[in-house]
Amino acid sequence: RRVQFIAYEINTKYQILNLQRFGGEYYGLPDPREDMQARVALMSEALEVALAHEQVDDRPDTLKLFMAPEFYFRGPRGAYQSSHILE
Repeated sequence: RRVQFIAYEINTKYQILNLQRFGGEYYGLPDPREDMQARVALMSEALEVALAHEQVDDRPDTLKLFMAPEFYFRGPRGAYQSSHILE
C-alpha cells in the first residue's frame, strides 16, 4: 500500500492592524457568510487542481491525504459564530 500527502499552501496568518494596541485580523471577506462561501469555493477548486496534478498517483490503492492549513476556515475576526454557520 502507498500513501501520498498533498499539501495546500495558502497564507492564513494573522495581520496586526495597530501596533500601539493589541488588535488585528485574519485575511478574509468582512461578511461571515460570504467569507465562508468563498473559502469553500476556493477549497473545492484546490481539491480539483490537486486531483488533476500530474504528480498525484492515480492508482486506486494509493491513499491520498489532502492537507490544508489549520486556520483555513477562520474568518477575519477569528472563529465563525455558530449562528453564521447554522443558518
